[in-house]
Amino acid sequence: MKTVTHEEVSFDELGGADVHGGTSGVSHFVHDSEPEALRAIRELVGFLPLNNLDDPPLRPTDDPVDRRDEALLDLIPDASSKPTTCTA
Repeated sequence: MKTVTHEEVSFDELGGADVHGGTSGVSHFVHDSEPEALRAIRELVGFLPLNNLDDPPLRPTDDPVDRRDEALLDLIPDASSKPTTCTA
């Protein structure tokens, strides 16, 4: 595919899951298989309330309530034109 970029680029390099998950920031999650992706979706949906009138589910944690994570301060870029740099 050389039409637009004038470079030899594969379809995956041009816009595959790894590119969107790691470079462009369009995707937040990338998994190796569909079952793995479905497990991750189930876990993610588990953080949501059952409806708009319910509170989110509570889970036990050992995390202190006053813990700070300085890395979170740089998670969202200052300008909307910059991609996020999350590596999680």
